[in-house]
Amino acid sequence: MAFPEDEKSISDSAPVELYTFTIPGTVYRLTTHYKDFTFSGATYTAVPGMRGPVAVSSIDDPPSMQIEIPVSQAVIKDNWFSLPPREMTLLITRVQQNSATSEQVYAGDVVNCEVTGRVARLRIPSSLDEPMRTNVPAAHTQKLCNHFLYDPEICRVARATFEIAAVANVVNGVNITVSNVGGNPDQWFKAGEIYTTLERRMIIDQVGTVLKIEAPFRSLTAGGSVTLAAGCDHTVRTCKDKFNNVLNFGGHPHMDAQNRNPFLHNLFKIFNP
Repeated sequence: MAFPEDEKSISDSAPVELYTFTIPGTVYRLTTHYKDFTFSGATYTAVPGMRGPVAVSSIDDPPSMQIEIPVSQAVIKDNWFSLPPREMTLLITRVQQNSATSEQVYAGDVVNCEVTGRVARLRIPSSLDEPMRTNVPAAHTQKLCNHFLYDPEICRVARATFEIAAVANVVNGVNITVSNVGGNPDQWFKAGEIYTTLERRMIIDQVGTVLKIEAPFRSLTAGGSVTLAAGCDHTVRTCKDKFNNVLNFGGHPHMDAQNRNPFLHNLFKIFNP
């Protein structure tokens, strides 16, 4: 029998759903089958979990989906307890065991992970759903810069100019000692990034060549190559002195110290001398 006939059959339908999560350089394979399942030479690890119903917003728009799996799974621990991956895709394949046939039933990008207790909920939106959930961009009126560092369209600081290559001499959890920091002073890389070809982490402290990161790397070992990118505290002084980029500064450094609206503040003084 072919796949569609097995799907419709009451007696012959024996489906297994396979979940393939992919980030650049790494693939995670899971299944909700009662035991590990081998398909096309790859083993899919059995996990307790479930997916919600597929929601369709329009005929032409890909459906959206939510998947729940334990937080103990590597796909969650490796990627969602630190800086989220720049890209993660999900492919769901449905296999009919009796006829040994299969079909790809879903494909999409994982854009969000919410953890409640021991359960992680991954959201894979439709192409229409995601833009509609996004807030309309707005600039906050504040002393600090609103821009994302190294944004090529707005911040315009060239990342390559403020990156250096190094070797991780010591890797001890969140503490990493690198071979060099390019002669830069302490805290030059604070709020910046350290990354390999597969992973990236935020640097939360730097003294000399010793870094403290927000979460351990899963694959970096002593002797591994890394790249460091300088960080920014979003003040106008740092923008000018460190990045020579004050023309693109996205804050209001001369605001009133208490961030008061100057027009309302003057009115208040008029009516309350």
